[in-house]
Amino acid sequence: MRDDSLKSANLQSIKTRQYQMPDLVSFALDYDPYMFAYMSEQEEDFRGAYTMNPRTAPMNAALRTYVDRLNERGLSFDNEEDAILFINRRNEGGYVTIDGVIKYVTPD
Repeated sequence: MRDDSLKSANLQSIKTRQYQMPDLVSFALDYDPYMFAYMSEQEEDFRGAYTMNPRTAPMNAALRTYVDRLNERGLSFDNEEDAILFINRRNEGGYVTIDGVIKYVTPD
C-alpha cells in the first residue's frame, strides 16, 4: 500500500473511531509531528500544560517518545544557531529540538 493510501486509511480509521487519543498519538508519531511541536511550545510557555494534566498522559508520553527519536537522530541542539547551521548543511528543513523545545527549522 502506498504511503498516501496508508495515510488516508489511517485518517479514515481515526474519524470512524471518533478521534480517540491513541489514534491521534499514533498519527502524530507516524505522519505529522506538528502536534508535538505545538505541545512542546505550550509546555514551555505554560509549565505543566501537558505533564501535570492526567487527561493528556498518552499525549505527553508520545511527546517524550518523539523528543527521544529526535535526540537519537542527532537532531537536538542547545541553541537555534547550531540547529540552523545543521539544517543549512543538510539543505533540508525538518523538526529539531532546541533547548528541549521542538521546532521546525528551514534552511536559509
